[in-house]
Amino acid sequence: MAIGRGLFSEINLGSEKLGKKYEDRNAKLCTIIQKIADGLREFSSDVDALGDAYIYLIGQFAAGSGKKAGEFFTPQQPSDILAAIVSLDSQDPASGQRSRLGSVLDFACGSATLLLNLRKRMGPKGIGKILGQEKNITTYNLARMNMLLHGVKDSEFEIFHGDTLLNEWDILREQNPAKKPQFDAVVANASEHFVKGERQNQLSDEHIAKIIDTYQFRKEESRYSRRVGMAEIEKNDFNLNISRYISTAVGEEEIARVESRGVAAEKPYGAKSAGKREFLGGCGHFRERPNSGGGIRTPDTRIMIPLL
Repeated sequence: MAIGRGLFSEINLGSEKLGKKYEDRNAKLCTIIQKIADGLREFSSDVDALGDAYIYLIGQFAAGSGKKAGEFFTPQQPSDILAAIVSLDSQDPASGQRSRLGSVLDFACGSATLLLNLRKRMGPKGIGKILGQEKNITTYNLARMNMLLHGVKDSEFEIFHGDTLLNEWDILREQNPAKKPQFDAVVANASEHFVKGERQNQLSDEHIAKIIDTYQFRKEESRYSRRVGMAEIEKNDFNLNISRYISTAVGEEEIARVESRGVAAEKPYGAKSAGKREFLGGCGHFRERPNSGGGIRTPDTRIMIPLL
């Protein structure tokens, strides 16, 4: 099947947004095409420039789309973290980045920005085959277009339109027990490690490096990270809620000490006042007390990384 088949299948040329009458829509389309052609004459023909411009536009659209943008776009900082982790030797991450990956697969690739970030890190010849799967047809087309605009040859990637949970892709149906990976996990709760922004919190270079370093050298740190075996994950019914494994809860006694230093909570609470919310002015964070009555938490940056 041609890699470009159906690439623009979601474009509605009969939309009334282009005009009420056929003649109006046709005139509008001609104007748009001509403007694009005029702009392309002045635009760099460099493949990376075209691809980066495309990713920039996707990112800008995602930033203005709210939470729903998460289905097709991985923000740059989490993408950098994941690309760095995947590029390490999974059996011996402390040895550093591998020189080549036979293949990489993203089960829910969105617009493929994460896959392309990894390709940029590994180099054009550093990955044998790039594989991705995406359920949403519009996002699936974005992913293929993203690959082509970054100069990835059609023989170097395969994006499948399907649902991961339905296991529709033949590549995912390998059942050979000999190839079944055994792994444990590094659980990192980085919810207290970020730079607070007006509209969106950010991870600094130091925060990113700390997460990668934790994975690479299997570091364990109180209130931040620890290694978790499959037996414990299975005992928790395979629930991967990070707070089950790493708690950053602040106890009643510690909160009392904070308040005694002049940091007044918006509302007082006791051990049984579950569901209350407090603003700890001196800390600068809005925190919510969980219904279990077991301390307070900040639901921010958290990551569970499988060690294959």
